[in-house]
Amino acid sequence: MKQTTANPLNRTSLQQSDSMLMGKRMTLPFSGRLLSRAAVGASVILALVAVSGVIMPSAQAQANWSMTPADGNITNANPPTNWWTSANGRIAYTLANGNNWTFNNSTVTTLTNNLSQLWTNGGITFSSSAGAYTIGGNTLTLGGNIVNNSTNLQTFNNAFGLSNAVAITSKSGGGNLLFNGNLRTLGGVNATTFSGTGTTTLAGTNTLHRINV
Repeated sequence: MKQTTANPLNRTSLQQSDSMLMGKRMTLPFSGRLLSRAAVGASVILALVAVSGVIMPSAQAQANWSMTPADGNITNANPPTNWWTSANGRIAYTLANGNNWTFNNSTVTTLTNNLSQLWTNGGITFSSSAGAYTIGGNTLTLGGNIVNNSTNLQTFNNAFGLSNAVAITSKSGGGNLLFNGNLRTLGGVNATTFSGTGTTTLAGTNTLHRINV
């Protein structure tokens, strides 16, 4: 595992100051292990611990991005145009606050979030059939996990405010995640966990309270 700054992370224990994690571009490849980060005075200790099981999105109502949306706008328009109740159900769905979003194969994969920052997303899942999405637009409050089950790169150009403990999971074979927007912990002491077998890249200016990698 490496960090693209001049201070690499390795799979032994190491110490670094909290300030190193502010405003840095980080590339985080994973191979089924969890690197836990615990604060000790002005520094932190990174140490490997084994993990098992699969991180799944939180149990909220699912909203599925349409296979044939009218456009690339993420809204809660009513009547709805771009969301379905199931991946192949073709039943239109009006997006609700707190929904989990699921992205499958679609004719439109460049999306713009037009929702208010006060809107909370319950989690984002890219299914195994998902193409390579690029999502931008307004800052989104994230209350659940982000999971890439596809073998395509998923890119976020928008910023995220993390309102809960969040797990971000990538997949080997190309199922990587790229965050060009900023990630910020919203109050509290919630941890952000980066896991999976792919590579997650943080390219923005990030303010995260606690990190597990």
